[in-house]
Amino acid sequence: MAITIGIAIVGILIIILYNSLISKINQIKNSEGALDASLKQRFDLLPNLVEIAKQYMDHEEKMFEKIIALRTKGQSSHNFKEVMEASKELDQTLKSFMINVENYPTLLSNNNFLKVQDALIDLESNIAAARRFYNSSIVAYNEAIQMIPGNILAALMRLQPMEIYSIPETEKNTPNMNTMFKK
Repeated sequence: MAITIGIAIVGILIIILYNSLISKINQIKNSEGALDASLKQRFDLLPNLVEIAKQYMDHEEKMFEKIIALRTKGQSSHNFKEVMEASKELDQTLKSFMINVENYPTLLSNNNFLKVQDALIDLESNIAAARRFYNSSIVAYNEAIQMIPGNILAALMRLQPMEIYSIPETEKNTPNMNTMFKK
């Protein structure tokens, strides 16, 4: 009788642990979807931003081409890691683009550009929130598969730790505002 109760308790604990791991995997998929949706909105908004800016910015053709190429790369990929890499590159390019916009006061006074810029700023905030959600899901999952007793079941299920989204080293440094806005 005691052995049967012990086996039942162990079985229940395994089921609870298994369900917890599956829940964490599903949370990661949910967070990937949220991040993917935000990135898609940004990819969809970029052609509008570029088209409006092209009317004012005569000497920035290479930057426009790079933005569109990164947008296409991010949209056409079916691999989440490739989308994230394109997004990182796009982050850098958009920062450079927005700094260059400062050199075009007529563009900064264009209502259509300002509306698209405001929408992009809101989207960047949503993307940052989605990245935090994604990273917290990854951390919870990694902790669950690396801590006892979850690591035992995770090994049996062949679950591997996942990488959190991290910003490039160049973004970790504090920018020098004197050189950034030098005229």
